[in-house]
Amino acid sequence: MDRKSSWRKRAEKVVNQVCKVFPDPEFTNWGLCEELLLSATAACGQVGNFALANENAVLLLNKTAYYLQEKAQYSEALPLYQHGLAICEQVHGISYNIVTNLLNNTGFLFGEQDNFEQAIFYTKQALELTQSLFGSDHLDTATPMDNLASIYYEQGDYSQALQLYQQALTVRESHLPADHLDIANSCNNLAALHDVLGEYETALSFYERALAIRKKALPANHPDVANSLNNLATLYYALGDYEAALPFYQDALSRKENSFDPTHPEIATSLDNLAATYYQLGDYGQALPLYQRALNIHEKTLGEEHSHTARSLNNLAALYEAQGEYLQANPLYERALTIWQNTLGLEHPTTAACLNNLAGLYYELDEYPKAIEFAKQALTVTENVLGEKHPDTLQSLHNLGVFYEKAGQHEDALVLYERIAAITEATLGLENADTIQALNNLAEFHDTQGNYPQAIALYERVLEILERTLGSEHLDVAQILNNLAG
Repeated sequence: MDRKSSWRKRAEKVVNQVCKVFPDPEFTNWGLCEELLLSATAACGQVGNFALANENAVLLLNKTAYYLQEKAQYSEALPLYQHGLAICEQVHGISYNIVTNLLNNTGFLFGEQDNFEQAIFYTKQALELTQSLFGSDHLDTATPMDNLASIYYEQGDYSQALQLYQQALTVRESHLPADHLDIANSCNNLAALHDVLGEYETALSFYERALAIRKKALPANHPDVANSLNNLATLYYALGDYEAALPFYQDALSRKENSFDPTHPEIATSLDNLAATYYQLGDYGQALPLYQRALNIHEKTLGEEHSHTARSLNNLAALYEAQGEYLQANPLYERALTIWQNTLGLEHPTTAACLNNLAGLYYELDEYPKAIEFAKQALTVTENVLGEKHPDTLQSLHNLGVFYEKAGQHEDALVLYERIAAITEATLGLENADTIQALNNLAEFHDTQGNYPQAIALYERVLEILERTLGSEHLDVAQILNNLAG
C-alpha cells in the first residue's frame, strides 16, 4: 500500500471514530458537542482532503454543521452541509434519513440568513423526496412541511403558511401521542401565525398547549421552553397587556442566557422584546441599553443587512422618536426600511410597519406630504396582505386619516374615519372597545369641523353603549357627557 493510500485509510478511520462519538446535536448534548467540536471540524476537513464519500462522512458533516448552526455560526455550517449534499449526489445508497435531514437543515440555514429562494429550494426537495417514497400522510413529511411553512411565514405569505402548518399538525396528530414535542412545535408555529393575523384567542390556545407539553417533557433551561414563554409574552404584548408580558419576557431572556452564548441571535431577540415592553411602559432608561445590545449582537452575528438587524434599528429609532430625538431616529428608520425592502420585499407587513413609523416621524416633523406618502404606501401593503379587517390595516387607516386632517384634507380624513367605524362595527360588534373608540373619533372629527348635529348623534350613540356596558358612573361616560356639554 502506498503512502497516500495509507493516509487515506487512516483518515477514514478517524472520520468513522469521530462520527461514532460525536452525539446528535440536541440541546442536552451541547456540552459534549462543544468538547468534541475541534475534533469534529478537523475530521470534516479530512473528508474533503481525502475525498471520502461514505455514509459516516456525510453523517459527521451534517451533525457538525447542525451544531454550528445552533450556535449561530452560519458561515462555518453552510459549506459542511453543501459538502454533504455533494457526496449524496455522487454516491448511491446514502440513508434516506440522512439525505432528507441534510436538505431540511440546509433549507433552514438559508432561511436564517434571509435567503428565502434557496431555503424554499432545499426544503421543497426534502418534502418532495419524502412524499415520493412514502406518500403525503407519512410522519416524515411533517418536518419539511413545517419548515416550508415557516419560510412562507417569514415572507409574509400567511395563507400558504397556514395551510402547511395545519397539514403538519394533522399528520403529527395522526401518528404521535398528544404530548409529543413535535406536536408542541406545530402548535407553537400555528400560534405565532394566528397571533400575527390578529386571531388572539386561537393563538393563546395553541401557545398554552405548546408550553404545557414543553414544560412537561424538557428541562427548565431548554431553549424551546424559553421560546414558548417568549411567544406567550408576545401575545400579551399584542393585546396591550405590557405588565403581563414583562415577566414572561424576563423569564425567557434568563433561560436563554443560561443556554446560549452571549452573542447568539436568540439572546438579541429576547433583548429586543424586553426592551420593547419597557418602551411601552414608558421606561426608556431600561429600554435603551437593551436595544443597543440587541443591535450589536445582530450586526455582529447576522450582518448589517439582515432582517433582524433591521428590527433592532427600527426599535431603536422608535425609542429615539418617543424621546423627541427625531434627527437620530430618521436615519435608523430609513436604514431599517431599506433592509426590509431588500430582504422581505415591498409587500410584507413588516415593511408596512416601518413605512408607518416613518410616516409618524414625518408627522412629528410637520412634514405632512411625506407623512401622507408613507402612510398610503403602508395602507396599500396591509390591505393587500392582511385584509381590511386586520388591526394593522385599521391602524394604517387611522394614521392616514390623522395626517389628512392635519394637512387640511378634511374630506379625505372623513372617508377614512367613517370606513374604520363601519369595519369595526361590522366585525367586532357595537360593544367592542375598538368600535366605541372609532365612533368617538368620528364624533370628535365632526365636532372640530363644526358639524354639530352629526357629532351629537355619534356622542349620544357612544354614551348609550357605554352606559349599558360600563354603567353610568364610569369615567368614560363622564368624558362623553363633557363632550356633549362642550
